[in-house]
Amino acid sequence: MKGDNGRPLLVCGSDKYHGAAIYAGRACIRAGADYCFILAHGNTQVIAMNSPEFIVSDFMGAWRQFHFNAMLVGPGLDVTSKAEEIFITVMNSIQPRMPLVIDADGLTLLLRNLDRYIQVLETCRVVLTPNMREFSRIYRQIFGQETPPCNSDTYLTAVLDVAKKLRCTLIVKGPQDVIASNTESRMVLVREPSQPKRASGQGDVLAGCLLSLLCTSEDVVLACQRACYAVRSAACMAFDRFSMGMATSDMLDFLPTFLFTPNSPGGDAPPMIAEAN
Repeated sequence: MKGDNGRPLLVCGSDKYHGAAIYAGRACIRAGADYCFILAHGNTQVIAMNSPEFIVSDFMGAWRQFHFNAMLVGPGLDVTSKAEEIFITVMNSIQPRMPLVIDADGLTLLLRNLDRYIQVLETCRVVLTPNMREFSRIYRQIFGQETPPCNSDTYLTAVLDVAKKLRCTLIVKGPQDVIASNTESRMVLVREPSQPKRASGQGDVLAGCLLSLLCTSEDVVLACQRACYAVRSAACMAFDRFSMGMATSDMLDFLPTFLFTPNSPGGDAPPMIAEAN
């Protein structure tokens, strides 16, 4: 039935950063969601015109009428007082066990309100997706010290320590993606090669792809593995075709190749992935 493959809600986008909502929404669709709801403040017409699968609103009361089963908070949301009001409203209303991905500006807003929402992180199926710089900020706020060198075993331990402290799953994006789960004290490294060009918006694509996979997967770590593998592989394929002229939008059409093609590694346990000891 329509909606069985996911009905994600994206709390993303603002006057300045509408592209992030578009990238994340299109990635949701390419990763299997039947459609997606987007709650943004500003530039909703630009977002809505980008895809007929988008159901877009800027009215705070409207999102409660959306029958969504997973939520992404952060890409392009901004960190203004208006954005924080939206963040607090949706975080206060999220249901237990619902998949929740927090990325980009959502991480900044979470850190501002961390004590308030630590229980939400424990009761929902939460994945935080910081890059290495954002992870350093999170680690510094929690433990009051700098992160260990990124190429050390102690760095991996630091990622797991944050996952345990926040009672959630982390993907720390970098030269290799580090996935840490608090529930199993489990770590996975995704080492699939990426392309030389890091185009703006690739993190938004990962967040949207992951959210869509979480709609239909009970295994959070496996969904994280599949998303990281697919986005890295799609970026490589786009770079092979467009070289340094590649844009993030070029990646989107390649995502299904690495998620749904029969015998594709992204459909099961991707290669170049190792359990960290």
